Amino acid sequence: MERISLGALIIAMGMLVDNAIVVAEGMQINMQRGQTSREASTEAASKTQIPLLGATVVGIMAFAGIGLSPDATDEFLFSLFAVIGISRRLSWVLAITVTPLLGHYFFRQGEEPISERCPG
Repeated sequence: MERISLGALIIAMGMLVDNAIVVAEGMQINMQRGQTSREASTEAASKTQIPLLGATVVGIMAFAGIGLSPDATDEFLFSLFAVIGISRRLSWVLAITVTPLLGHYFFRQGEEPISERCPG
């Protein structure tokens, strides 16, 4: 891997969890309002998917000038743009699909916490 790609991974790590945090927080707020975990996860994902997609596109476009430059900059920094673009898109997909699924199982109401179900 190139040094630039590793630098891009470090930058992307901070940006990677943003979408999932928004969905998870929306789920918790909906559950505090009395919804079940399934209703809360469905509503949080459906209400935030378009705004999060817009924020994801803006994040990718912020690095587009670097990655799509027609001069020598592109030669060295295209991997920065590619890694951030891929990770941001993957972050959005996982936030809309996996985060609500995991939230449904982890944020259940009316059941004992996982720590109390498992002896140890």
